[in-house]
Amino acid sequence: MRTLSFLLLLLLAGCGGGSSSSSGQNNSPGPPVNSNGAPTGPWEYAATSKAKPGLITYVEVNFGSTNAAVFQTLTTGTTTTLVGDTCNVGTPSVTVTVSGNSVSGSFTIGPNTYTFSGSVTSSSSATGTYSGGSGSCADSGTFQANQALSFNGNYGGQLTYSDGSREQITVSVTEGGSPTYGVTATGTATNISGADCSSGPCSVQLTGVAVGNLSTLSGSIGQSSATAVNVWLHSGNLYVTENDGGWYDGSLTKQSSAQGISGAWEFLAVSSAGATTLIEADITANGSQSSASGPNQIQTATYSGGVWYVNGDCVSASPGQNSMSSTVSGNSITLNFNEGGNTFTGQGTLNGNSISGTYSGSNPNCSSSGTFTGRPVPNLGGTFSGTLNFPDGADNVTATLTEGNSYGLNVQTTLSGIDNGSFTFAGSAVANVMFVSGSVNGNPFSLFGYFDSTGQFTGTPNSIAVFDDDTLAYYGLLVKN
Repeated sequence: MRTLSFLLLLLLAGCGGGSSSSSGQNNSPGPPVNSNGAPTGPWEYAATSKAKPGLITYVEVNFGSTNAAVFQTLTTGTTTTLVGDTCNVGTPSVTVTVSGNSVSGSFTIGPNTYTFSGSVTSSSSATGTYSGGSGSCADSGTFQANQALSFNGNYGGQLTYSDGSREQITVSVTEGGSPTYGVTATGTATNISGADCSSGPCSVQLTGVAVGNLSTLSGSIGQSSATAVNVWLHSGNLYVTENDGGWYDGSLTKQSSAQGISGAWEFLAVSSAGATTLIEADITANGSQSSASGPNQIQTATYSGGVWYVNGDCVSASPGQNSMSSTVSGNSITLNFNEGGNTFTGQGTLNGNSISGTYSGSNPNCSSSGTFTGRPVPNLGGTFSGTLNFPDGADNVTATLTEGNSYGLNVQTTLSGIDNGSFTFAGSAVANVMFVSGSVNGNPFSLFGYFDSTGQFTGTPNSIAVFDDDTLAYYGLLVKN
């Protein structure tokens, strides 16, 4: 992709009072027209100069309104710069006439008027030649007119601001509604270096109006409440400049209809200090966004210094009240974990059915950074057997697990030893963690278990470590038959 670095000359009618008009009859398939046969809607005219090789003048217009804009690009080799041309300083206006397959009109930009004529090539395009201007501003060349693209879509990418700070931006952009051609961008900004959002992802809230393929958006990105940026929609991507000087921040790539992660997932975070945290989550997706919240959807445990700490090894404001959210953009994913009030942000890469990346978080009671991996896990199921040592004695246990819809879990057990008989337990699964309760010979039991498919933590592949759900006393291991 070409690199765009430029000084922006952007003349929007909302600030400069540009105009657009059209007239004529359209007797063949051509541009969208009103009842008088006049073109309607947003368009972009790209005029390629013969006098100045590499120079393209883009005229953006909303037919049927007073909105018009102009800017120019200059390509040298493989580098394209967006520049202001002294010949085109002023308020732009456009007049277009469509008659049958023919199109003609004029661009007036400052003191210079350029006339053009050509042919309608489709319902959304036209092409032809232009000439005009005077003195050093005299020019001629070819033009290509296209109906403007829709800003609607999801975009993501890294922006580098004029102060050197960098952020990863993920936004959902919608166009339409009120006002006409209104544009709204909402999403998240995650600090990479030196940006405002250093303590975690920040909200992006920007609004503006589209003029052709251009829009000036204002609002807030995180702590910056007076943000104003210009965006140019070109080849499906957004090219972003700062409104107070034209600094080129970068581009946001339009994402395919990305789907967020969903279902049962297990994440493994390893801190630079050596602690290991398991995060089990039953995740719901809405488009590219995903989330899980509360003890019924997300559970954590940290292994540090030879000891397991349920709900983490840090002091937290709300132990057990965990949550996570994520946003997918292409093969990139941003994850936000909240462990009882301590927040951590991860940046990862999706590779098929796995995620890997890095995370960090600075909290008053808990600061940590390191690497993480994530993978979806299948429903819990199968028959397991082993010996469990309960407070009143040991039982040989055979347990058959069945996980149904909405992560509901049924466990049919056969016990022999201190207890004898068949007993049913019911509860729920949170990825590889399970909570079940029932009674054995009239005595209530609430059990907590963790299924380890690899044996990394239990020492035995495809095994379940069983604990008392209230005291977390360890009862023993059940191994899949």
